Amino acid sequence: SFCIEFELGHPASVFLEQSTVFNHNERNDYWIDAGYTHLIARHSQFDFSAGTNLNGGGLDFFFSVGYSTRIGFKKEELQ
Repeated sequence: SFCIEFELGHPASVFLEQSTVFNHNERNDYWIDAGYTHLIARHSQFDFSAGTNLNGGGLDFFFSVGYSTRIGFKKEELQ
């Protein structure tokens, strides 16, 4: 996977990502997607993205919404 991210301001950024899935004895899958992330708290963010398979052929599209948070942080990082 390879990702380029551009900050739009403190809480927001956009990204462009390319990833490859190496399949054993089958054709590899090459994907590209773009998305938006928004920091909602110091250790939590929402993200939205959409992408497609670059192999051609069928209509391989996806849309995703995600949430991530850090867990197990050290006490000094919370201040």
